[in-house]
Amino acid sequence: MAAAVLTKLTTENFETWKTFYDQGEAMRREHGVRGVSVMRDATNPNQLTILTRFDSVDAAKAMMSSDAWKNASRNAKSPVTEAWFVDVADERTY
Repeated sequence: MAAAVLTKLTTENFETWKTFYDQGEAMRREHGVRGVSVMRDATNPNQLTILTRFDSVDAAKAMMSSDAWKNASRNAKSPVTEAWFVDVADERTY
């Protein structure tokens, strides 16, 4: 079953954060990430919600508990304030 983690964070500067985020591409691939959507709040563009897709919740938890992910988060200076691990029950594209 497909799974995802939804994370929420607030950064001081989106462009600076995005530079650090982009540097984590290889780390995300190594941990089995299947896709990502980075969403910015409509009223506060530095408030982010990120949907990261995995094959399983266990894979999502493994990435977020890895030293590589912790170091990347620390370097971006924008710690995750909330995280939800979910199984995808239904998904459609229109």
